[in-house]
Amino acid sequence: MYLKSALIFTLLLTFISAFAEKNPVIATVNGTKITLKELDANYQSAKLYVTDKVVTKDQVLQELINRSLGIHKAKKEKLDRNPVVKSKMEDVLYHRSEEHTSE
Repeated sequence: MYLKSALIFTLLLTFISAFAEKNPVIATVNGTKITLKELDANYQSAKLYVTDKVVTKDQVLQELINRSLGIHKAKKEKLDRNPVVKSKMEDVLYHRSEEHTSE
């Protein structure tokens, strides 16, 4: 309950100060900033993939927050050092470099 209240408070403070910037930070999770442009990009992407449900920016923001929390937890548990995880990360990097080369 405390974490949720603190998160909402942080979101509100960040959102209020966000109007002064071009790409405002709309949330900060464990020091990781989520910007309006990041939210908008993920929202547009989610609208393409989710067809049977209405997608809202609030839902997408919550997913970005959950993702950030999950990544933080995984790093805290040192999963980024796990050989299987490292192999998968290298696969992602390889495939991304292949996409970049073909552009």
